[in-house]
Amino acid sequence: MKKFNINELIWFLILVLSSMLLIYLLKTSGIANFVHPKMNKYLIFAIGVLLVISFIQFFKIFTVPDRGGIRKDYFIFIAAIITIGLATNKDMGTEGINLKGIRLSTRSYWDVTGDNHHHFDKIPDGVIELIGENYYCYLEDIEKNMGKFKGRKVITEGLVYKNSSMSKNEFIIARSVMSCCAADSQIIGIKVISQFDKTYDGQWVKIKGTLSSTTIYEGNKLIEVPIIKAESVEVTKKPSNQYIYQN
Repeated sequence: MKKFNINELIWFLILVLSSMLLIYLLKTSGIANFVHPKMNKYLIFAIGVLLVISFIQFFKIFTVPDRGGIRKDYFIFIAAIITIGLATNKDMGTEGINLKGIRLSTRSYWDVTGDNHHHFDKIPDGVIELIGENYYCYLEDIEKNMGKFKGRKVITEGLVYKNSSMSKNEFIIARSVMSCCAADSQIIGIKVISQFDKTYDGQWVKIKGTLSSTTIYEGNKLIEVPIIKAESVEVTKKPSNQYIYQN
């Protein structure tokens, strides 16, 4: 009778599935929904380690079976793999914003990193594109040097969020900003004043307009934050990765 250990087989499958999931997330950029891209090199190393351990584990399958049946703690790892797989394409949504809250200022990051990032010389002349990797950097510089940028044309995109305190022509366009991983992410928004009556709540839109400003209370301080006076609002395709990364 050949030796066969079901527990060692299950552990082997868990290791292989974990490796395959990480490879898939890296290949499709889905890993960016969980950790900052700067962590990718460590994930590649982790995949290599998992594959080596899987190779060693394979030979343990053909050993004397354990007593007591299948180990119950393996189900924790299986559940984790399934949960990560299902969460890969999950976006923040308006429910997520209601749960986590939204900020109209980047100042919460200044307190952590220090007010020593001056990027505004990097913003080119012409239309300011608050899209992709430039989003957070440009938004921070605009907020720190509001007088320089008011009146400039701007293009941005994000999820439309609206609450009961806003008028029908007002909404917030929101993005999730990640510093290291999804757990430390915050939702940053820009208030938009639209000349259109249509409601876009919960939709991903692209906005073209003019930068202006307003004042809000953050904590006990009255601060100036940017707003966009929209000239066009277009429903667009949501990107595969919902996060903007703080450099």
